[in-house]
Amino acid sequence: ISFCFLWGNKFVITDELTPLSLKLFAVPLFGLLDILLKNQGFSTWFFERTKKPENIRATLQSVYVNKERCDDALVKSISSPAEDPNSLKVFVEILTNDAGATPDAFIDRIKMPIKLIWGDDDPFTPLSGPYGLFFQELARSREDVSLSIINAGHCPHDDNHVAANAAALEWLEGTMKTVS
Repeated sequence: ISFCFLWGNKFVITDELTPLSLKLFAVPLFGLLDILLKNQGFSTWFFERTKKPENIRATLQSVYVNKERCDDALVKSISSPAEDPNSLKVFVEILTNDAGATPDAFIDRIKMPIKLIWGDDDPFTPLSGPYGLFFQELARSREDVSLSIINAGHCPHDDNHVAANAAALEWLEGTMKTVS
């Protein structure tokens, strides 16, 4: 189980978009993980395993289209903070605390232009999944929401920075014209 998957998806147990069939799987899984992570021995073992550079690299490569972007510098940027003396505590807090509000719960309160850049090969939040479909519909139904789908995985800004930057710059230029 990758850290990114757990951290980014615990809200599936409380959100409105996740199908009941997935909730029936996720609720006991996250409940068990919460119990296990309260055990110092387990949490230390799990954290030590998770923060190993080879595990970080494998996780990144599973969510990037451009595997070359998963270089030593990226791995180090993620693994270095794990050496802080408080990193285990932070790791456990992130995984066991409430995931917070999901975008569908607050997006209607945002009254400014929104640019979404989505990787077409994102395994964590695929375009065909509940949030991918939600944001595609949002872009179709709101004039102030724009969606660009680029060839990338879960981290399109890094996986395919050229296409992500081009989409962002084009959107910014168009937004600036309407403001002026």
